Amino acid sequence: MTKIAFSGAHSCGKTTAILDVYSYLKGKGVKSLGILPEVARWCPFDLNKQTTFKSQLWILTNQIQQEYQLQQTYDTVLCDRTVYDILAYSQYSKEHDKMNSGEYYFLDNMTDLWAREFSYDTIFYLTPVPVEKDGLRDGDVNYQLEIDKKMREIYSKADLGDKKLYMVDGTRKNRLKKIIKYLEDS
Repeated sequence: MTKIAFSGAHSCGKTTAILDVYSYLKGKGVKSLGILPEVARWCPFDLNKQTTFKSQLWILTNQIQQEYQLQQTYDTVLCDRTVYDILAYSQYSKEHDKMNSGEYYFLDNMTDLWAREFSYDTIFYLTPVPVEKDGLRDGDVNYQLEIDKKMREIYSKADLGDKKLYMVDGTRKNRLKKIIKYLEDS
């Protein structure tokens, strides 16, 4: 089983990249291929700058459940976000008094345990692009960049072992070329 994740702040092109890569892999004959959509879209609690422990716990537990189920069903799984993404939004929440240190510590440990036991084989980190408001995403560019900075710090400290983390920037077409090259070379 191969698990490929797409990570980055909100509105950086993860969903678009997943759909492009899905089409590419299907065209290459990969038959057993599943997609985990962005779990936060289903969350019944506050998101963005208003997110709380309850929100992030809901997102993390649902992310883990969906990843686990898809891993049991498909040979290759494409994930829209990682558990590390959730941790960045949790850090923001803690720093803005929407979550206490104990709650953050719980989510951090849960993230670490999941990532060690059921890690991603490859993570494509997509750099920020202009925010597209869609009724869910926060349109504040400074907020997007703050989340991006937190994610980069988390990845710089994460013990990814032999897993691969690729930074992907550029236009949609250039990003897809880079991702395909990484996949073909590995």
